[in-house]
Amino acid sequence: MSNMRQAPIVRSLALLGLVAATACTQKGKEFVIRGDIKGIPLKKVYLTSISFDNKPILIMDSATVKDGKFVLHGPKEEALFRVMLGDPNNGPWMGVINDNGSVDLSMDATKDDNYKVSGSPASQRFHTLFDSLHVILDNIQRDRMASMPAQDSASAAAPADTAAARIRAEQEVKDFYTYLAAAVRVDPNPVVASFALNFYGIGANEDEAAQYGVATPDYAVDTLNALTQELKTRFPQSTAVAATAESVAKILDVPRVGSIAPDLTLPDTSGKAFDIRSLRGKYVLVDFWASWCEPCRMENPNVVKAYARFRNKNFAIVGVSLDQKKEAWLKAIHDDNLSWTQISDLGFWQSKAVETFQFNAIPYNILLDPQGKIIATSLKGDDLEAKLQQVLQ
Repeated sequence: MSNMRQAPIVRSLALLGLVAATACTQKGKEFVIRGDIKGIPLKKVYLTSISFDNKPILIMDSATVKDGKFVLHGPKEEALFRVMLGDPNNGPWMGVINDNGSVDLSMDATKDDNYKVSGSPASQRFHTLFDSLHVILDNIQRDRMASMPAQDSASAAAPADTAAARIRAEQEVKDFYTYLAAAVRVDPNPVVASFALNFYGIGANEDEAAQYGVATPDYAVDTLNALTQELKTRFPQSTAVAATAESVAKILDVPRVGSIAPDLTLPDTSGKAFDIRSLRGKYVLVDFWASWCEPCRMENPNVVKAYARFRNKNFAIVGVSLDQKKEAWLKAIHDDNLSWTQISDLGFWQSKAVETFQFNAIPYNILLDPQGKIIATSLKGDDLEAKLQQVLQ
């Protein structure tokens, strides 16, 4: 399957998931895209420009399709473009990079959904890179599923088969990062290389990497940093590389397992400032939640159970709420029997806690050792008790 897909796979392009801005730019039209699409009843196509620093996607041009043919124009700038077929925000698209002034796209959907690129070597390499990533991720997902125990004995695979699937998935994850690192190091176009580096950065966020199936204990943040420096050295004048380097710097600044947790001081339920550093010397679970968050409320009984079991074993919990209304916050604390310290600035997603720990979903938690080092994140259900049993035995 090519990148003529309905849904992109990219985090680096929070980018690719953004909604295109309605304002169009028509200046400096030096980039020409000619298309010939068969087998799709298209009326209109759009050219959108994607940045590497999470700026809004812009609609650069649009064109009416006649007999499957269209012509689009865009500014001759360093960017990753998408030719959107029929809808500027969703649906099939083709990736294009302006490295040669013009590019030709063709596809016959009656035969397959794989489009062809000519006139632009960088666009061709991006097409190959993106397709290859899809194949690797599809294989990882397949083997991850095959390595999981079946719910019923009738469909259960032999232990040897599940073990083999697990080994294949682990190797495919290594191949995923090796492939991306090679693209960063050798691709002659800064946009293609920047795309690969952005994608490589997925592994620095455990939760995000898990969503894509590419989480691995072998991931080295130092390698991400080294790749960034190599890319900056190769393309010192590139705006795409500069934006990517800035994005990576933010990734590297995120509190992660192995780093010392940043300070966080917020008011407790009585309004008194509470500093999580005051609990140094204990294992501390910093638990981010809110009264309005149904998954959080469903997880709270597990946290209550863990606290009851380990509270006398040099263990403490600090609840950090993203509530907006104090009454709702206090009621949820009472209703859910949350007997440990609770703090909140009632700032919702603008809370200092979100800015400090840079998470984007709740429930979320981090486990700190007595020195304040993060030793685990996102512990839920039985995993929470298992981890506490391991470190507090």
